[in-house]
Amino acid sequence: MPIRVLKRGSKGPFVAEMQKSLNTLAGFDLNIYAGNGSSRYPPLVEDGKYGKNTFRRVEEFQTWNPPLKVDGLIGPNTYAMITGLSWTADLDRKAEAA
Repeated sequence: MPIRVLKRGSKGPFVAEMQKSLNTLAGFDLNIYAGNGSSRYPPLVEDGKYGKNTFRRVEEFQTWNPPLKVDGLIGPNTYAMITGLSWTADLDRKAEAA
């Protein structure tokens, strides 16, 4: 069954992919991080665990990208803004590759 919403407590490679994308969008390169970037928070640990820091970074991203609802959840609209891809099409592509 496809994931419908990523939220606090979600885990796995899909969460890690979103963490990596959010770090990139905030201007962080974890290989050269030296305290810079556009986020008010430090880079996310790309561990695949949707915890407090990932939640805050998603809220921050949503604030930067109206008309997204600022709720800290990664649903279809937030996912599309983060990745530039369709939620359903990308999930289908990942399922076919597995």
